[in-house]
Amino acid sequence: MLSKRFTLPSILACTLTATYSCQKNNNTQDTDSKTQQTTQPGSLAIEEGNVSLSIAALSSSSAFTEANATANASRGQPGTLAIGDGAELQSTALSNSYLTTTWPAFEPSSITSGPPDGIKIMINKIMLSGKRNSEVVNTTILDHSDGISVSVTDGVTDLSALIAKAGASADGSPEFKVAAGEYDKVTVTFQRAASVKGCVAGDFNTMGNGVAGSDGLHTYCTKTALSSFDAMTPGPTEFEGGSPEWMAFDLITENFGKIKATDTFTVDYTIPGTLTVTKDAALDLTLLLDLNRMLRFYNQGRTDQGPNPSMPVNRSYFFNSIFSQSSYVFLGKPGRIYGYEFRGEACTFNNWSTTNSTCTMPQGEQAKVVAAWLTIITDPTGKPILHSIMPDDDNTLTILKGSDREVAASYTAGTSDSVVNLHYSLGKPELGKIRGFPVNLESTGVDQEISGLTFEAHMDTSKCGSGTECDYQGPIYLRRKL
Repeated sequence: MLSKRFTLPSILACTLTATYSCQKNNNTQDTDSKTQQTTQPGSLAIEEGNVSLSIAALSSSSAFTEANATANASRGQPGTLAIGDGAELQSTALSNSYLTTTWPAFEPSSITSGPPDGIKIMINKIMLSGKRNSEVVNTTILDHSDGISVSVTDGVTDLSALIAKAGASADGSPEFKVAAGEYDKVTVTFQRAASVKGCVAGDFNTMGNGVAGSDGLHTYCTKTALSSFDAMTPGPTEFEGGSPEWMAFDLITENFGKIKATDTFTVDYTIPGTLTVTKDAALDLTLLLDLNRMLRFYNQGRTDQGPNPSMPVNRSYFFNSIFSQSSYVFLGKPGRIYGYEFRGEACTFNNWSTTNSTCTMPQGEQAKVVAAWLTIITDPTGKPILHSIMPDDDNTLTILKGSDREVAASYTAGTSDSVVNLHYSLGKPELGKIRGFPVNLESTGVDQEISGLTFEAHMDTSKCGSGTECDYQGPIYLRRKL
């Protein structure tokens, strides 16, 4: 049996090994590490290749500082968003007249978020789906009814329980035996009940609509006795003070308080490109958990609505509504990973001009400030794999949120060869883009700011009214954190 703890810089990545033999009977499975496949009775043995699955966690928490210190230098080439020669540059850019050196204040009304110091999750099943000779094939490479623990704590990723169940070679080589085929999807079954510890902070402006003690600057920490699984109604002040404690945590907070600890949910991850497994092939696949905004807290700053319609307003609680949007699967191993916190000043299109120093919303209010986190992942050669935007509070003015998983083009040419535009969506159609992002991702150091960026977003008219009330643009202030 192999039992091992891993410490890696920047992203905390570990790998696991499971070996199994293909079965000729339909839908055979072992509850630990064998495969479940669909084959015809009497068919010939199916050829196999080797797939290494890395599970990695990304966090800007101070608990990860030591691991992040030597981060990207050891993980491949510097990142670049260059889109190739011959791209037609934009002739005009949005005005930068509102950009200043002042970081705009963000005052959430009821929700704040950040990275946890640690998280422990349970994985019950991992299945690859695709085709073999034009026939649909589903290959289960891990199936365990009780769940296998994966933990990330204070900069250390521990997969010892998963490796012990799945099996590993003598040297711990990260390798699954996988039946030949062309796979385009990974389905992972997680248990909803996880454990988490950490603190989040915010300077709240409840506009007089919150419970006592919810307004102003506060830091909230996880408390073992105040889990959302328990039938109680703590107020926000009960989460203040002391150090964070391990606390039961629902990974997809829905149907609040009506689940069992053993309930599961599945996430379907589309693989960008195709995982083509052939005889004796050696391939790499990565499951990445972006923890940077996964710890979210509702402090009852608004008692007219919770984070989601099914969630209560009669208590304060930590929750997670973004797990599937903050985890990704991609081919190969990650190279350097870049993380940025940012603020965007959201103005409606018809009220943002090059002559005024401020803009107004249709209701006559000043521009709204949206706070968010941007992750850019590159491969070992420095080329981008994906990018993702997650707001601190995704319950209000959701205009800076999404990823490039379903956009027509992830990056388009900017106004010069040194900048590009980052496109993002929440499904289809495209939601918006950030203009003027530097091509050279190493041109900005950690804790340095990037200036001269703007964004534009086009909301679904069914959700916001019509016309220019649905279109936003404005300046963006970024600060690199990873």
